[in-house]
This record gives sequence, C-alpha cells and structure tokens, in this order.
Amino acid sequence: MLGHLVYDDLIARGKKVKTARRWRSWVNRFEACCGAKREYDRSDVIRYLSWMRQQGFSDDSTAVMLRPVRLLAQVQGWRFPRLALPKVRDSDVRRPVFSYREVCEIIERGKHVLSERELAYLALATTYGLRREELADLKVGDGVVTVDTVKGGVVTTHRVPEAIKPYVAGYRPAGITYLSLVFRRMISKLGLVGREGYGWHSIRRALVTELVSCEAPLLSVLRFMRWSNASLKGQFGMVAIYAVHNQADIDESIFQLHPFLPVWRNEVRGERSESIGTSPLTSGEVAAIMKPQGVISILLPPILGTSEKPCAQNPGHVDVSLGDNPKFCGPAQPPDGWRRVAANGPPPPSNLSSRRLAYY
Repeated sequence: MLGHLVYDDLIARGKKVKTARRWRSWVNRFEACCGAKREYDRSDVIRYLSWMRQQGFSDDSTAVMLRPVRLLAQVQGWRFPRLALPKVRDSDVRRPVFSYREVCEIIERGKHVLSERELAYLALATTYGLRREELADLKVGDGVVTVDTVKGGVVTTHRVPEAIKPYVAGYRPAGITYLSLVFRRMISKLGLVGREGYGWHSIRRALVTELVSCEAPLLSVLRFMRWSNASLKGQFGMVAIYAVHNQADIDESIFQLHPFLPVWRNEVRGERSESIGTSPLTSGEVAAIMKPQGVISILLPPILGTSEKPCAQNPGHVDVSLGDNPKFCGPAQPPDGWRRVAANGPPPPSNLSSRRLAYY
C-alpha cells in the first residue's frame, strides 16, 4: 500500500515513529477510497473528501487528515489540487471539557466499577493530563513514568505520586483506537450520558483549567503538561528555551496544587461553588464524601434543603438530612484542625476551591 511511501519519508526526516504510523494509516484510507494509482487528480481528492464528510469528520479533522495526502502528492510527484475548504476558526473547534466536579465523580465511581486496567488509564490521565497518543505507550518504571510526548515535545519522565501507585500497576500499552474504545466503555460503565465528542483530552483540559485557576506558575504548568519548546517560546520567548528546569521539582510543585490527587488519596476536597449553586447533593454524593474518612467526620455542605438535629442514638452527634434523602449521623463538633461553617454563614476561604463544607 502507498502508506509506506509517506512512512519512509517521515522517518527519513527524523519524525517520530508514532506520527509516521498515523500518517501511513491515513494514506492507506485514501488509497482504499480512491484505489492504488501512480498519480491522482482533483476528482480523487474530492472523492476522499466526500467520504470523510459522510463519515461525520469535522472541518478541523478533515483538514488534518488531508495533510498526509498532500505529502503523498509530493512523494509521488503529482500536484495536489487547490480546494476551497471552509476556514476553520478557533471558535468553531469543539473542545469538550469535564468540570472539576465531573472528574472527581468519575474517579470516585471508577474505583467501584472500572477494571484494573481501566483504573490505571484513568489514574494516569487525571494525574498527568495525558494525550491519547501518549497514554498508548508509556514506560512505567520504579516510581516514574516516561512519556514519549507528541506534538513536538520532548520525552518527559515524571515522578509517580504515592496516591496513584497502586493503580499504575495495572497499566498496559495499547493502540490509540483501542484507547478510544476504552474511554467510551468507561463512560458507559460510569453512567454518563450526552458525552459525544468527549475523550481523554477532555480530562487534560480539565486539569489545565484547574491548575490555572489555583494560580500554579504558568511555566510550570506548561512544562508539566509537556507542551513543545516552540509553544513555550511563543509564550515566554527565549526564557523558556534557556531556563534550566528540573522535572522532579516541577512535578513536586504541581502535585502540591493538583486538583485530583486528593480524590485518589480518598481525601475530601472542595468544589467550586458556582458549579453547585443551590442544587442539593444526592445521598450517593454525600456517602462518597463521608465514606473515605472511615468515620463521618465531615458534615454536609450548607446548601438549601439541609437540616440537622441532635442524634438520639449517638450523644454529641447530629442527624443531617437533605430534603427527602436519608439522614446521616456525624459529630456535632468539628474534628481537630477543622472549623465549623454555619449554614447561613459566610462561605469558606476562596483558596479552598470552595465546596463550602460544613467543616473546613
């Protein structure tokens, strides 16, 4: 098949094997659609473009998948036709992203319903914001994970935090198509609906969003997320190129602010108040907050529908309920190091990423 021509050209010019393989597969699709020829013309390219439209590819994906065909034209020596394709504006590109609350719920539910291998993928994706291509072929060693970064980035070795070490053991390399299937299977197991267009990159966007919102140093975020030096140079000029960085130090600083590691450690963490509003939590969500503590040491968020009264069975405790939901019993006094927030009192400090817990 003609894909090997493009593959050999890319490898000869020093491109990554993963990139060469992906472009080869796209050229093979073009050949399957238009037949094997020594030279193609405008009608062939239009036929391939029509096929992509019928398959439902977006304008952005269509433009990307035409690039290998352009290279094939150069290699074979025929002229790629000029096409009046619609200009893809940045605002037209869909970039689905999970909210902080959604990622936390995915992790909590996933611990109960996902397989060992699926949990490994989820732990790595939520910790490092891995692209699908990166997640496919990691090198997992003793306390470290090496990422063969795509899109021009350098190979990066990250430290594995203690919170996800038990889950990383289940990791197995996989093809990118298989990983897409795994993601959709996970979404189905977790009972999430209306997630067309979502993928591993939706988790990556969520992680970036949260790190920026908690004011992590921007250069550290870019290094941690493995953007290429060209991207960094665009943001910081030659400072990004000349500045010596220690990836272990960057990892440590990001882990201190990481939004999802506390969930893997079974710790309670705050929620953005604007994503909750006045909607009561369900009893399942309450249980998810309390259960990891071993004992119910944290009461419900002070939101509409919450009520409490002294517990008849456990002196010093209170029964807390949300409307018609089941009651939960918790200590009336806050644990050591925690402070009570009255239901009608002020919100907690903003640096708690504020879920407005009953204690903080």
